[in-house]
Amino acid sequence: MSDTNSTTHDSQRETLISRLGRMLIQGVHLLLTLLQTSQVAVVALLIDGENISPDLTAQMLVEAGKFGGVTIRRVYGNITSPNMQRWKEVMAHYALQGMHQMQTVTGKNAADIALVVDAMDLFYRDHVTRFCLVASDSDYTPLVLRLRSVGCMVIGIGEPKAPLALVEACTVFISTDQLKQSPSRAKSTKVSTVSVTPTAPLPATKQKSSLNTDRTQVGCHGQGERRVTR
Repeated sequence: MSDTNSTTHDSQRETLISRLGRMLIQGVHLLLTLLQTSQVAVVALLIDGENISPDLTAQMLVEAGKFGGVTIRRVYGNITSPNMQRWKEVMAHYALQGMHQMQTVTGKNAADIALVVDAMDLFYRDHVTRFCLVASDSDYTPLVLRLRSVGCMVIGIGEPKAPLALVEACTVFISTDQLKQSPSRAKSTKVSTVSVTPTAPLPATKQKSSLNTDRTQVGCHGQGERRVTR
């Protein structure tokens, strides 16, 4: 009898230990899931420093920060050129990483190519899906379209003269004129929407009720002060 009782107790103990083990594993999986879902999405800020002024760097970071944590901050260009001297002063202040590209051939922009290569590396290697591209060159349109096609969000920031193809390709496009606006005027920024389903999640907007009116306003004022949302 004693052997039978001992065997029964051993079996119950093993069953209890097994249940506790499964509960522990489930708890760990739940904790990891919660940690993953609570993490702030990474936003990569990629700036074509040779074609944009550093004066609005703070505003660029604010806009990019609305879509996640701007932990990747890079400025592309030939750091030794006179056009990039002001960027050198701004880089240290805003923790921007200078991506120096020496121009070896006149008329060829190595910075553009380096930015494009880095963007694709960030997506495929580091799984970054949110990009803030600061540029006004139409040459970046294929990059934006490629990123959008794989589900990435692309926030574009550029000059009002930015080509329509680039503006329309971005998930959101913000002109530098909008960044220069005072806080009171920024509240009345015109918004236009396009009936295209976004390929990446967008933050909830509070201006749904005024979209029809805003379309009319944008049509009257042109591209100079508009924010295009796709």
